[in-house]
Amino acid sequence: MDRKRRISRVDVQVSIVTAVLVTTPLICVYFFNYFITHEDMINSLKERSHSIYQYVDDYVDKTTFQNTEALTRDNPAYIRMKEKLEEVKASTNVRYLYTAEKNIQGEYVYLVDGLPYDSSDFRNPGDKIEEEIIPELTAALHDKIILPNQIKNTEWGPIFISYFPIHKGNEVVGVLGIEFDASSQYRTFSNMKFAAPLIICIFCVLAAISSSTKLFIYFNTRHFKNPDGSFNDTISPYTMSAVAKSFGWQMKDEKQVMPGLTVYPTHFVAPNNHYPVDSETIGVHRVAGSWRKRKLGRFLEIKVKHLWHVVKYALFKK
Repeated sequence: MDRKRRISRVDVQVSIVTAVLVTTPLICVYFFNYFITHEDMINSLKERSHSIYQYVDDYVDKTTFQNTEALTRDNPAYIRMKEKLEEVKASTNVRYLYTAEKNIQGEYVYLVDGLPYDSSDFRNPGDKIEEEIIPELTAALHDKIILPNQIKNTEWGPIFISYFPIHKGNEVVGVLGIEFDASSQYRTFSNMKFAAPLIICIFCVLAAISSSTKLFIYFNTRHFKNPDGSFNDTISPYTMSAVAKSFGWQMKDEKQVMPGLTVYPTHFVAPNNHYPVDSETIGVHRVAGSWRKRKLGRFLEIKVKHLWHVVKYALFKK
C-alpha cells in the first residue's frame, strides 16, 4: 500500500507522455514557422539584389572592364560609373556595391567601388580581391548568378552577399558584387532560436503540472461504489488507503494484521526492479512479460503504448 510510490509512478508517466504530446506539435510549428520566415527573408534579399543588378546592368559602362590597367580615379568612365554606384548604394541601403574582374595577370581585382573615397573600406581600381570571396567571383565570371541561401556571419558582421555576371554581348566581362547588411535579420533569427525553445519548455511544464493535478484530483475522488450501487473496480490508491486506515492500518511497509484485514509488505509481491526479492516473496511483478529480453524497437513500442493508455485513461476515463 505504498501510496506515494504508486501515485508518483503514474504521475511521472502521465507527465512525460503529456510533455511529449505537447512538445511534438510545438516543435513542428516552431520549425515550420522558422523555415518559412527564414525562406521569406532570404527570398526578399534575393529579389532586392536582383532588382539592383538589373538596374545597374542597364547603366554600367562596359569600357571600365577594358584595359583595366589604365583605369584610374580621374578616368571619365570610372567617374561616371562610381557616381552611378554611389547613387544606387545610397537609395537601396546596400553596404557594399562594386564591380570586379580577373585581369590579364590572372588576378581578381576591384574596378569601381561605390564607397566614398574617404571610407576605410574603399578599394581603388586594381586592388586585389580578398581570398575568401574568390570562389564566388570565379563562378560569376563563368556566367553563374550567385545568390546564397543563408546569411553569412563574417568578421564585419552578418551580411548577405550576391554576385552577378556583367555581359558585353554574349561575353562575361566582369562581376557586380552586392552586399547587404543583414544584422537586424540575423539578430531576429538568433533571438528566435533561444526564445522559441524556452516557450516550448514552459508549455511542457504547465501541461505536465496540469495533467498531474487532474490525475491526483481524479484518484482522490474515486469511490468503490458507483451512484447506482454497483462496485467500481478501478484501483484507487487513495480510496484503498482510506479503507485500510479505517481498519487501523498504519502507513508502514510491513505486515499488519487487523480484524477483517491483513496487509502484506511490498516485498511479498515485489514489483520487478523496484524491491528486493527474498525468502518471503511469493510473487514477482511480471506485467506484459517484462522479464523477457526484447530488441530496443519493441521495448520502446511497449513503453510508449503503456504510457499512452495511462494518459488516455487519466484524461478520458476510458
